[in-house]
Amino acid sequence: MRNKFEDYLIKDAKPPQTITPIILSKPHLEKLASRYQAVTHRFPWEKIETIKRDKILISVDNGSLQIIINDTVFHKLIPVTKCKFRYLNEPLATSAFIFHDSELYFQGKVGSYKRINKTR
Repeated sequence: MRNKFEDYLIKDAKPPQTITPIILSKPHLEKLASRYQAVTHRFPWEKIETIKRDKILISVDNGSLQIIINDTVFHKLIPVTKCKFRYLNEPLATSAFIFHDSELYFQGKVGSYKRINKTR
């Protein structure tokens, strides 16, 4: 029922225009590449130990970044600004890197993460 309702709501809507990717320097991408640990959880019953084990790796790959979860490439991140990225199949930015109090955070569909070590 939910899908039918959502389809009805957007039946006449035009899809957003896809944002053209920008080219970021390799040093800038390397500044964002790192291992990140979850700082939030989706379900209240998750234990703190589960959250501490929830880590992702973001690495540089051919002029963009990729999210690696459990040694598997999960998504490629296409740059649309210096800190905002989109997935290949998305028209708009849905992920962002945020610098706050000397820390680097990654926010996206996979969750909210904080950099725990710089990779090189």
